[in-house]
Amino acid sequence: MGLVERYYTYFVIIYLFHSQEEIYTHFEKVWPLWKMSRRFFITMEILLSTLLISAIFITNYPYRIGLMSIFNLVMFANGIWHITGAILAKRYIPGLVSSPFAVILFLIYYFQLLTQ
Repeated sequence: MGLVERYYTYFVIIYLFHSQEEIYTHFEKVWPLWKMSRRFFITMEILLSTLLISAIFITNYPYRIGLMSIFNLVMFANGIWHITGAILAKRYIPGLVSSPFAVILFLIYYFQLLTQ
């Protein structure tokens, strides 16, 4: 398993915890782009989680390494977005507790990419 794949697996694990945090703290109520029902939000979280997990085990997934690389970066951006949002709002935002783990993991991952 290569570096991108290994860290993708770690990011998926963090994402699963992050997703649970957002579900239990009703992130759908504060999502800034559009209104969504709780049922829609949970359904989308389940579908995305299934897709992300499947990419770990299906090795002939089209563009697998590229998608994994993008997801690793998206997790970093998502973590920064939650942390920045909480700082600007001066309050807890659903997903904030798990976000620093994604940021820290990305910095470790990025350092390892640079030193390869």
